[in-house]
Amino acid sequence: MESMKMKALVWYGKGEIRYEDKEVPELGDDEILVKIAFAGICGAEMHIIDGRVDPIAINAAPPPQVLGHEFSGTVAKAGKEVSGFREGEKVTAHPWGSCGKCYFCKQAQEHFCTNAFNVLTSPRGAAYAEYTVLKASQVYKLPEGVSLKSAALAEPFSIAIHAVDLSMIRSGYTVAILGGGTIGLCCLQIAQHSGAALTILSDPIESRLKVAKGLGADIVVNPTKENLKKAIKKATGDLGVDTCIEAAGIEATCRETVSLTKNCGTVVMVGANLEMMVEMSPFEIVMREVKVQGSHWSPYSFNRTLSMLNKLDTDSLITHIFPFSEVQKALEVHRNQEGIKILLTPDGYPS
Repeated sequence: MESMKMKALVWYGKGEIRYEDKEVPELGDDEILVKIAFAGICGAEMHIIDGRVDPIAINAAPPPQVLGHEFSGTVAKAGKEVSGFREGEKVTAHPWGSCGKCYFCKQAQEHFCTNAFNVLTSPRGAAYAEYTVLKASQVYKLPEGVSLKSAALAEPFSIAIHAVDLSMIRSGYTVAILGGGTIGLCCLQIAQHSGAALTILSDPIESRLKVAKGLGADIVVNPTKENLKKAIKKATGDLGVDTCIEAAGIEATCRETVSLTKNCGTVVMVGANLEMMVEMSPFEIVMREVKVQGSHWSPYSFNRTLSMLNKLDTDSLITHIFPFSEVQKALEVHRNQEGIKILLTPDGYPS
């Protein structure tokens, strides 16, 4: 297997991705070789590809590198120390791994592991290829009935589960979600499953609002046409929402989160922009006892995600599927915000 060739998308620097031959990654004793079925394009990858961020600053390797951290596939081969996996089994994987020994790992905070590793820093590459290699500890079998296409969204849904956990949503809560991209729409669904009685989603793109409405959002707001704060006040009897989840990662939405939230409410920041700085009023946060909470990655939520994937709507989120050879078309669709979740798949793989 080590001498085999595979097709891969290799990022060489700002805006440059080449579809080329690479060696199939070598397999370690405690690793699994996964044959990729679907790999999602994430905003983080777009920032890297388009040169808007230093890859090292967001835990990715400099070019040349094979990217892709949201994916599904099948077991092609398991290392000799790996048990419990069979060739051909459908799987997905957490892109990060931890050492289990450092201070944070022993505090059940493995997402802050000081010795963490992830597919985006691996010299053998990540999921924009026909094959990738992962530690067996990162790999999860798919439950019966979960498709490979749906499983490509396991990672973003696991992000949403962690964010909603931190938001402390209880039955009957009112929730506003700012941003109708993949993460925002995942958060919408998880908030609904967590007991939210009223969900409000805001986004300036009408097609995303239509999807949100189809997913059961009670109120959708285009903030370029309607005053979001007024809409929320009207819907909540002038109180504001119990929970505001910021999933857009832009200055304007981050700045207004506290004002949309009721006294003693919670703001959860899921969207992130490395260079963005936002002014907030500590006085307002103190006097109204608003909790502002960051949400980073998805610790301990992959099993829970997979257990409920069949109850989540993934089809409404997956708007485009492109073969690897048409990656430039896929990137343009993403840049133009014409879709929601765009998947890449090896050429010839049935979509």
